[in-house]
Amino acid sequence: MKKTLKEELERIHTLNYGGVIQKKLSLIETDEKKADLVKDNVSEFFKTLENIDGSVSEQNRGEREFQKNVETIQIGLELLGYDLPQYGIDGKFGTETASAVKKFKSDNKLKKDKGLSVMTKDDIDTMIDILKTKNIKNEDIQNYINQTLNTSDRNYTKIDKKGRELLNNEEFRNKLNEVSDSLGIKPEWLIKVMYKESGLNPSAINSIGCGGLVGFCPDSPRGDIKTLNKRQYSISELRKSPLLQLDAIKDMLINYKGRFNSYEDLYLFNFWPAALGKSDSYVIGNNQLSPELISRQNSGIAIKSGKQPGEPLTVADFKVYANA
Repeated sequence: MKKTLKEELERIHTLNYGGVIQKKLSLIETDEKKADLVKDNVSEFFKTLENIDGSVSEQNRGEREFQKNVETIQIGLELLGYDLPQYGIDGKFGTETASAVKKFKSDNKLKKDKGLSVMTKDDIDTMIDILKTKNIKNEDIQNYINQTLNTSDRNYTKIDKKGRELLNNEEFRNKLNEVSDSLGIKPEWLIKVMYKESGLNPSAINSIGCGGLVGFCPDSPRGDIKTLNKRQYSISELRKSPLLQLDAIKDMLINYKGRFNSYEDLYLFNFWPAALGKSDSYVIGNNQLSPELISRQNSGIAIKSGKQPGEPLTVADFKVYANA
């Protein structure tokens, strides 16, 4: 079965910023929008396309499941310029993929569909013929495929091209190490939190204006200013500069130096600051935001920790989720 972070995409967690209660939507999107099972080898990619036997049809809402054939066709669409900006290459033949297929068929004067969109064997063969004129290279396909990220502690997740470019940037890595050292934490901890919050996308933004690598939220709803350690940052400017974001992260955490003993501590602070340093039995919530509401809003955390949405979450539950 295709491994995704769908639960995390649906996650909503709540933080208290500057006395203003805000709902903070998860920013992560990369794992769902990149292929997992398609090979980043041109010959293997074409072989997979050629081996699709029969038609591939649009899936009805509520019945969409991952299919490797759909994932491969989606890469073909992207390589030909038919973008899938909202859902990406998720292996599901939904409305976005259907629209791209219809455009592809119209542009190439292929038979129009009646009702649900379909890629017939002839349509796929046409796609293959066009792709073979494009001089596709391995690196072109790699842009649309998740890659494994290795850290010193373990091989823990998948990361897309933008994240790889960021971590391969020497200036960013040097400053990441510098900031981590000043905070007394391991760089790998910050990388993991960044991945969980934004997929390592510095320009990530959500519907309420929280943006950047760790999801900086404005001091006031729909605002642009984030105050950290008495310094004001513009979130729109932060999203343009990964290096400035590292300065902001330092300001956000510096007053808590010495209290982060693990990645779990760091991520827990980002989720629910008041839980930092509490025992594993501590229940996450307060008088304004009940534990039951937080659990329902964060159903992915509840499910990953073995609970039902609505059952109060503890620090121990969050730790299980953090390492899922």
